[in-house]
Amino acid sequence: MSLHKEISEFATKRVEDMLKSPEMWGSQEAVELQVLQLMEIRMLIEHPLKLKINPRYVLDMHVTYISRAFKISYTKPMFSMHLEWKEFAAHLSQLWKSQPEE
Repeated sequence: MSLHKEISEFATKRVEDMLKSPEMWGSQEAVELQVLQLMEIRMLIEHPLKLKINPRYVLDMHVTYISRAFKISYTKPMFSMHLEWKEFAAHLSQLWKSQPEE
């Protein structure tokens, strides 16, 4: 298996594990930021040109998702909305799944 594939699979597995029991991975802020970082790693591996053209690609996806999911026109992190853990994890799962595939 190639290193790219291994890293992508690691990131996917880590996010899946985190979202099964997110409170075990820290505060909602910590979990949200870890998921965003893993999204950036996955994008770097699978779509390096998108990140080269727009280094804010993942952050822009995050902002767009929050705006649509919560019907708000301003940007604030998901953790600041004080969601229940289950709802919080469900939203992060949807955000993860919104990434382009290989």
